[in-house]
Amino acid sequence: MKTKKTDVYTSNGREVFYYQIYGLTLRTNQPLPSLVSASTNAPVDIEVETTGETQSELLQLALTADYSYDWHTENKSDGAYIHLCYHSDYGKLALEINPIGNKIKVDWENSRFKEVTALLVGGGVLGYAMRLQGLLCLHANVVAVGQYAIAIVGEKGAGKSTTTAALAKRGYSILSDDIAALKQDGNTFFAQPGYPRLRLWKSAIHTLYGSEKGLEKVFQPLDKYYIELTAERNASEWKFQPEPLPLAAIYILEPRHKELTNPVIEPVSAVTALLNLMMHRSANLLKLERKKQAREWEAFSHIASSVSIRRVKRPDDLSKLPELCDAIINDAQLILAIRV
Repeated sequence: MKTKKTDVYTSNGREVFYYQIYGLTLRTNQPLPSLVSASTNAPVDIEVETTGETQSELLQLALTADYSYDWHTENKSDGAYIHLCYHSDYGKLALEINPIGNKIKVDWENSRFKEVTALLVGGGVLGYAMRLQGLLCLHANVVAVGQYAIAIVGEKGAGKSTTTAALAKRGYSILSDDIAALKQDGNTFFAQPGYPRLRLWKSAIHTLYGSEKGLEKVFQPLDKYYIELTAERNASEWKFQPEPLPLAAIYILEPRHKELTNPVIEPVSAVTALLNLMMHRSANLLKLERKKQAREWEAFSHIASSVSIRRVKRPDDLSKLPELCDAIINDAQLILAIRV
């Protein structure tokens, strides 16, 4: 899918840009490539302000394979501000999130705005902001199965994006990559659409997509690439789901098992499910103030008792991806048949 041309508006004599992501409206003072443009009529949920002088495209990118990351809080009169800093030999990128999560300041050196985009939507920054606003966020990918959504959860490197891409290649639409943003409506939790891209390592690209030729890298020094998704309903693969869907199931990817020859899917108890959900929250290092933490715990407890949650054991073999997809889809369809 070719990224839609960003609409430009002015506010107080400055150019501003509006985007829709995870059910929220972002307003920024710089374009953020790959995000979906939004109407200016919607209330702004998060303001993103970028400062610092634009650097030459010829400079090395600030975020390299050897970048380091740290964060801390700073108490001001209106509460605790979160500061995140990504830095390397080539420069640094610093971000500040206000106490209620509706303002993000970005100060960058020797970087490009597509790198800021990657951090905002794939580096957990929006996860921090959304959790401060009281939204539920899992470090997960979300796939549409019929008129429902399933979330795929796992540790970093567990294969969430690879499994999601294998399902996308089969024609299942993708809601989001990296963050599952959940909004509650009565007893139902709706997964919100993210942005129309998947991020895949080169090995997975070769297995599922064919070649990385012509694909944009997430960060130049890394062998990780973007696959564009399309919102066209008649597409046969690599589709994006632009509307929220009710969450029907969550699949927790365990570490790969070398001794397994076929995937195994097992239900987990509500208590185990709750502990796993809390462990796999987006921006999990963030410590919320006590009342927000209690509300988050209560909401995840509701999910653990009302949404089907499964443990997925699978072989350590990319050639077994078809069997893994079969197992997840067959299980999801059984769950949906019971719900209906």
